[in-house]
Amino acid sequence: MANQEGTSAGAASGRYTAPQTGTGADKAKGRSKKGRGALVGAGAIGALGVAGLIGFGGSAAFGASAHVHGTGAQFGIDSHHNFAAALALHGFSEAYAGSGGGYNHHNLAASVAVKGVARSYAGTGDHSSNNFNTAIAATYKGYADAQAGKGNWSFNNFNTAVALSVKGFAEANAGNGNKSSNNFNTAVALAFKGHADAKAGNGSWSSNNFNTAVAVAVKGLARAHAGDGDHSSNNFNTAVAVAVKGEATAYAGNGNWSSNNFNTAGALALWHSQAGADAGTGNGSSNNANLALALATGGSQAFATSGVGNGSSNNFNVAFAAANNDSYANAEAGVGNGVSNNFNVGIATADNGGTSNAYSGTGTDGGSGNYALASSNGPGTNALAFGEAGDGTGVAVAYNTSSDPATSTPTTSFAEGVDGGTAVSAAVSGGTAETGASGAGNTAVGIAVGTGSNATATDQPGSSSANTSSTPGSAAYAGNSNGDWSASKDGITLNS
Repeated sequence: MANQEGTSAGAASGRYTAPQTGTGADKAKGRSKKGRGALVGAGAIGALGVAGLIGFGGSAAFGASAHVHGTGAQFGIDSHHNFAAALALHGFSEAYAGSGGGYNHHNLAASVAVKGVARSYAGTGDHSSNNFNTAIAATYKGYADAQAGKGNWSFNNFNTAVALSVKGFAEANAGNGNKSSNNFNTAVALAFKGHADAKAGNGSWSSNNFNTAVAVAVKGLARAHAGDGDHSSNNFNTAVAVAVKGEATAYAGNGNWSSNNFNTAGALALWHSQAGADAGTGNGSSNNANLALALATGGSQAFATSGVGNGSSNNFNVAFAAANNDSYANAEAGVGNGVSNNFNVGIATADNGGTSNAYSGTGTDGGSGNYALASSNGPGTNALAFGEAGDGTGVAVAYNTSSDPATSTPTTSFAEGVDGGTAVSAAVSGGTAETGASGAGNTAVGIAVGTGSNATATDQPGSSSANTSSTPGSAAYAGNSNGDWSASKDGITLNS
């Protein structure tokens, strides 16, 4: 569910979009004031061996600004201790600190552009008191945009945004918003021949605090959003996305009209893979202390979704998904709208072409205290596990001894534990195992090995069934907590 912004509550979380650069107070207030924003000194940068400008600008009463188009350096400082610095070498660089018709103090904006474009905005805004914000943007043959603590009629403080790019695109936004008090948020975006987008604690009419977002893209795409939302108080959320020749997205605690706190999402995508992690996002919700981790490598996909939901209170859920070598893994824990699903754990792992799905405490009947584990290895393997309705446990394992898709046969494992029941299934090299158990203390187990083998078991008396083909080496077992069982070997079956 975390694989795209348009799914589930994670997509509807109303992620804040920062104001467009260079509008309103950002430019108008820092450049005019009867010439006070003009250069007061200029000269050649002899040490660099190029002709350019070194000067001071944007020292108006309301904010400091600096801008260079071409080659040069400019600095600005005002009486409110706002400082702006812009440096460019055959590029475009601009910086605005504390600009606007307000009382914005002690803000720092710095931009460096080498054959690229760099923009930084710190603590700007009209009718506001935005203080101690820092924005740093630097690029080499790329684009970098950093915005921290911006907003009109706002009180945004101690926010930090850093955007660095090399032949790529980096955007960092922290603690921005109108009519808001967003504080101590940090956004860091690093891009090398890629696209990095980091957003933390942004939102209008909000108080989003202590959120951290880090996005790192190396020849890939990375997005990390933490604690964003309008009319919200989302706090102490952390999102980290790292992509190396892949796509990674991490969302933590985002939402409008919400109070989502202490959520953590981490996504790592390597080598043409896709990883998505979504923890505690949702509108009109209070989703807290959820953890989602996704790892994908070798052309795989991995998605982890934990505690996500609109109008919900989903807490202390854990989802972990890992996929390697052309595999797919999806884990969901404590997900649902208008519910309270808590203390659920979902784990999905897949390797060598396998497919795994684990669902723990999801939906309107998800409940709390559920466990789901799905693990697959080998081409044609499929593992599906459910833990539902409270204290349910499902464990499904599928394994294929052959690594050649041409010679491998479908291997399927399904397990569903409901309302205190425990179901365990294992399928190997062409086997099929299906188990289901409902009710506290009830257990069902199924194991199937070899092509044509089949094991089916529920918690009901007489439900165990095991069958095999006459192929040498095939075996199957099915049993439950009621004492009935069935076993089969090379086409010969015994029943309890």
